[in-house]
Formats: sequence, C-alpha cells, structure tokens
Amino acid sequence: MDKTVSEHVIFATIVFIVASIITKDVWAGAALASTIFIVRELTQAEYRWIEKLGDKKRSNLPWYGAFDPRVWDVHSLLDWIVPTSFVFGLAALLVAIRAHSGFPVDLPEFWYRWLA
Repeated sequence: MDKTVSEHVIFATIVFIVASIITKDVWAGAALASTIFIVRELTQAEYRWIEKLGDKKRSNLPWYGAFDPRVWDVHSLLDWIVPTSFVFGLAALLVAIRAHSGFPVDLPEFWYRWLA
C-alpha cells in the first residue's frame, strides 16, 4: 500500500475520534472524516481534468469534470476509498462492541473516561 494511503488512514482515524467525541456520535465522526478525503480527491480530480483535458484553463472545466473517469486512477481512488472504508468499519465495530458488551453509557462518554 502507498505511504499516502496509510497517512490518510491515520489522519482519518484522528478526525474520526475527535469528531465522535465532540458530536457523541460515531457515525457523524465517520461521515466527517470521510467527507474530508472525498472532497479532497474530487478537488484534485478537477485539477487533473484542467491539466489533461481543459487546455490548462479553469474556465474550460465543466460541472462534471471531477467525475470524469479519464482523470481517475487506482491511486486516486484508493486515497478516498481506504480511509472511508476504515472509519466506517471502525464505527460499525465500536457500535457492535457497545451493543454486545452492555455498556450503559454512550461510547464517546466511555472514551472520555478512558482518555482521562
């Protein structure tokens, strides 16, 4: 796996934990962490479209430029799919642990006590 993908997973996990603690909702934390990487990759796809297909002029970029399959490669797909899958998988795991362990409190409150 590429180094940047690993870095994205680490950063997404940090954002996930912080957002989950603040919102007290692991799904909101996963959504925020995922949104960061999805938007980042869409923005980079726009720049790739401008460079490859738009004569290096932003004014030539159509509304669908970021979704054009010609500007996506495996690396750019992995840069958002892996962190998104990881944080949603982590959220599902934490919800399952809470459901099967009988925690009487919300998971983020448990994190507050564990981190203190």
